Amino acid sequence: MNLMDITPNQLTWFRLIASPFIPYIFTLGGNLNKWIACFVYMVAALTDLLDGILARRRKQVTSLGKILDPIADKVLTLSALTAFVIDGTLHIAWLVPIAFRELSVTVARLLLIPKKRVVAAVKSGKIKTAIQNLAILFFFCLSLRLTLLKGAILDVLTFLAYGALTLAVWFTLKSGYDFFSANGADLLGRKN
Repeated sequence: MNLMDITPNQLTWFRLIASPFIPYIFTLGGNLNKWIACFVYMVAALTDLLDGILARRRKQVTSLGKILDPIADKVLTLSALTAFVIDGTLHIAWLVPIAFRELSVTVARLLLIPKKRVVAAVKSGKIKTAIQNLAILFFFCLSLRLTLLKGAILDVLTFLAYGALTLAVWFTLKSGYDFFSANGADLLGRKN
């Protein structure tokens, strides 16, 4: 298959299928497995950027893509964060609000499909995903101790990781609020 023939939906499916391998590989132990999990994560995260660009340029925006793309993003994010929780790099309390928002919005999107409503990602959701990706990359750096950091430099990296994660949690909750504010009436069967 020629790389130019790959469709945006195929990239989304790749991200969806690859995501569960991240915590599996990451928690096998050893730095090599953590590097492989990080590589899989980065490739999968890049497909998120690429599938959107291709869909718009080729005019291949589909209803399936609008449904699958946000689900694949959520599975990718939750897979990486779950790996850090299992590994002990991250406390589960950081995962809970993100998982709650991601799962509740996904269920709500699916409930809107029979009502002929396919809800594409909104700006706050895209910002949320970008900040989540940044936080996850910082946590990969922390878990890998990429440059064998010590002292103040390690403290700065830790501060950046938790700072980005704090922002990610805030944007996650804000985008969830934005989603339910915009779609609550449809979910409850009321007219706007």
